Amino acid sequence: MRLSFTAKLALLAAFNVLAIALDYLPNLIALAAAAAAIWAAARPSGDRLKLTALVVVPSVWSVVVLQGLFYTGWPRTVILTIIPPEAPVLGWLTGGVYLTYQGMLYGLKQSLRIVSVALVGLAVVWTSTEREMMAELRRLLRGATLSVGATVAARFFDVFAQDARAAMIAYRTAGYRILGASTLRLIVPLAVQVLRRSYVVTLALITRGFSPGVRISSGARLGALDIAAIAASLAVAGTVGLLKLLALLYIIDVLYIPQLRELYWYTINYV
Repeated sequence: MRLSFTAKLALLAAFNVLAIALDYLPNLIALAAAAAAIWAAARPSGDRLKLTALVVVPSVWSVVVLQGLFYTGWPRTVILTIIPPEAPVLGWLTGGVYLTYQGMLYGLKQSLRIVSVALVGLAVVWTSTEREMMAELRRLLRGATLSVGATVAARFFDVFAQDARAAMIAYRTAGYRILGASTLRLIVPLAVQVLRRSYVVTLALITRGFSPGVRISSGARLGALDIAAIAASLAVAGTVGLLKLLALLYIIDVLYIPQLRELYWYTINYV
């Protein structure tokens, strides 16, 4: 995707809003198809295809089947009887377990929401480098102190996680449990290590002429394609979100605008 990191984040945010707001099955299918197109534009490799399959297939299969088994809405069309109500013990305890059409349909809708956001999220991660993310973060923060702090925190997070993992292994090997007073024994050396690294990084920055009061330039401007992607994302997500909000306020009898009767009907049935 030839988009800036800001445009990619706007696109991902729009898909999150649409995945929550949309409820009409054809719309959710179209959303998933659009997400699949964006994912394909990232040109995933063979390993990434396997990763995507591991993310998508279990999500769809588990959600559809579980909702089909435990759907409590009405009406319910039984496709398959898993445990008949006359079965000993389990039948009496559960009242019967059935695989229902309405439940599987509801599960399909939920899985399409998950898959849409997951595919776009994978595409954004695969087509964005750490340098792009940090540059965009610095551009948004502008202040040198915040920018440097965020960059250092992001770059040293893996180091801190490795230190924490090594400390937990050492404490468990020594017979300690990571609970109560033992937790303090684990946190204190980690905090000291973080302070030491912070001190070293601060000295390095000062010796190289770092000034906390410097304002960072905004950097490269957004291109026409970035602006168009951001505008389209905000427009579509904002419009659908506003329609669903108005419909919800109408349903719970909080706000009713007579001039929007047809819009209410269309939103409830086809959005």
